[in-house]
Amino acid sequence: MTTPGGYASKETNQDGALRIAGVTKYYGDLCVVDDVSLEVQPGEFLSLLGPSGSGKTTTLRIVAGFIRPNNGSVFLDDRNLVRVPPHKRDIGMVFQNYALFPHMTAAENIGFALALRHVPKPTIRQRIDELMGLVRLEGLGDRYPRQLSGGQQQRVALARALSFGPRLLLMDEPLGALDKKLREALQLEIIRISRQLRVTVLYVTHDQQEALVMSDRIAIFNQGAIQQVGSAEDLYERPNSVFVADFVGESNVLRGVLRHQGSENRVVLPTGLSIRVSADSVDRVGLCDGDRAAVVVRPERICLGLADPRIVDSIPKERMAVDLEAHVGEVIYLGSERKYVLALDGSNSVTVRVQQGTEGSEAAAGPDVRLWWKTSDCVVVADPEGASEGLPKPPHANLHDESIADAASSSLAPAG
Repeated sequence: MTTPGGYASKETNQDGALRIAGVTKYYGDLCVVDDVSLEVQPGEFLSLLGPSGSGKTTTLRIVAGFIRPNNGSVFLDDRNLVRVPPHKRDIGMVFQNYALFPHMTAAENIGFALALRHVPKPTIRQRIDELMGLVRLEGLGDRYPRQLSGGQQQRVALARALSFGPRLLLMDEPLGALDKKLREALQLEIIRISRQLRVTVLYVTHDQQEALVMSDRIAIFNQGAIQQVGSAEDLYERPNSVFVADFVGESNVLRGVLRHQGSENRVVLPTGLSIRVSADSVDRVGLCDGDRAAVVVRPERICLGLADPRIVDSIPKERMAVDLEAHVGEVIYLGSERKYVLALDGSNSVTVRVQQGTEGSEAAAGPDVRLWWKTSDCVVVADPEGASEGLPKPPHANLHDESIADAASSSLAPAG
C-alpha cells in the first residue's frame, strides 16, 4: 500500500521478506555465484561477508536486477523478480562511491526518486525534510555534493535510497571509502535508521568487524558459495570450517587428526602435541576416529604467564585442553592489550592477546611461559584439505585406501 503521493509509507510497507533460491551466475566457463540460496526475514539486517572475488557483490547486483542469473530465482514478498527491471523492484540501493548527481543539491538528490514517481511537490518537500532529520543533515539541503564531507554525502545517498519507502535496502560496501572513526560512527547511524524504519537490509562488506557490529545475521561467502550463515556469535564461537574460523576474527588453527583415546577425544598434531577436545565439539561436526581435524582457539581464550600453579592445578584435568610451556617469540603493544606470538613446538605457534594490567600481560620476549586453555574454549572443525605429512595413522590403515583425497585447485573469481 502507498501514500497518495505514490511512495510506500513506513506504516503500510509490505514485509520485505527476501528469498534467493538456487542462484548461479557464470561468466564464460567461470562460476562466480554457485547455487546460492538464502532467506532474509522482514526487518532483518543481513550482511554478505567474504574476501574479494567471493561472489557477494555479484549476488547483491543480481538481487538489484543489474545482473541476470543463469539459474535460480529472487523473490521479494513471494514476487519473482528475475525478469523485473531494476526500477520496478521496489528496492533502494546505496553504492560505495555515493553516486550522487553533482549538479543537484542534497535536497534535490534525496527527492529525485520521488520526482520520477510524480509525487506532488509539497509531499516531496515534506519527505525531504523528514529524511534530512532522520540522517541528521538539517540545514544542509542547499549544499551540492562537492560542498559536503564524505560522511555527509553517504548520508544523502542513504536518504535518497530510503525516500520512496523501499521494501528492501541494498548496501554495497557503503563505508569503504571513509576513515576508521567516521566509518564506526556511521555504522551506528545505519543500525539506528534501519531499526527505526524496520526496513530489510542486505549489506555487502569485506570488513569482518563491520559485519560483526552491524548484522543480525551474516552469510560467509567463499569462491561463489555460502560457507555458513549465522549470528555474529555463532560464527565467532562455533565456526563450521577452517575457512570461517580463519576469516571471522583472529584465530589459532592447529591441524592434526582426531583420535579417540579411551573416554577422551584428542586432536594429535604431526609434531605429537595432543590437544584434548570435548565430545560435544566433536559430535557437532560429525567427526570420527582418524579424520583430519583442526582445533580453533581464539587468542583471548589462551591463558599465559606467571600464574600461581595452584590456580591451574585447581582446574579439573578433563576440562583442560592443554597445559604446557611455550617460548615467547614476539610481543606487540596494541594500547589496551598486548599481542604475544608463542612457539609451541618445532612447527606450531599461537597468538595470544592479553589485556593490559591483567595477569600475564607483562611477559617479555625470550623466556618460556606456561600456556593453557580449557576444552570449552576451543572448537573442532573438519579439515579435509589439511596436510597429511606427519599425521598419525589410524589403526589397521589400508595402504590402498585413498579416502582423504587432495583438494582440487580452483580459479579465483573476479572481484565482487
